[in-house]
Amino acid sequence: MIRLFYGLALPPAVVEALASYQNGLPGVRWIAPDALHLTLRFVDSVDEGLAEELDHTMAERFARRPHPPLDLQVKGMGLFGEGHRKKTLWAGVEHSPSLLALQRSVETVCQQVGLKPEGRVYSPHITLGKVVDRDYTQLVTDFVAPMVDQPNLLFSVEELSLFSSHLRPDGAQYEVVATIPLTAPAGAPTP
Repeated sequence: MIRLFYGLALPPAVVEALASYQNGLPGVRWIAPDALHLTLRFVDSVDEGLAEELDHTMAERFARRPHPPLDLQVKGMGLFGEGHRKKTLWAGVEHSPSLLALQRSVETVCQQVGLKPEGRVYSPHITLGKVVDRDYTQLVTDFVAPMVDQPNLLFSVEELSLFSSHLRPDGAQYEVVATIPLTAPAGAPTP
């Protein structure tokens, strides 16, 4: 079984800027900078045959119907959860029609190969850390409150990534196992 998800890798400048916020807060387990990404669709654990079918079907879909490169903006921070149950510290990614169209395309292909529909409404974000000590929840909340417009980072993405996820005691480790260009290569015939 392979634990997979589709997402967008972040450019080094964006990773560096986000990593600069990952300090000075006790009670938070920070995501390693090289693991920061924007998830589009969590696949979960699947057997190798389904993983290969999914990868092939996804690549075929974007070869037939290319998607324009994405211009994205990271803006603001927040916490998922309520009260003392707040546990995920994130940087927001502004909703854009192009990003939402890409996410819907990925979701459609996932369902096409037999995966169940994603149960949650898509909320584009980059997870920065997890609150692991509830005694610090208020401190983290106070840290996030003035960050309504920070960080404010623009970046472009031209490929979709398939990540594998390996769970470890110190947090998940991610590896890009495949990339799919969103646009057809220059000079390639358009189907």
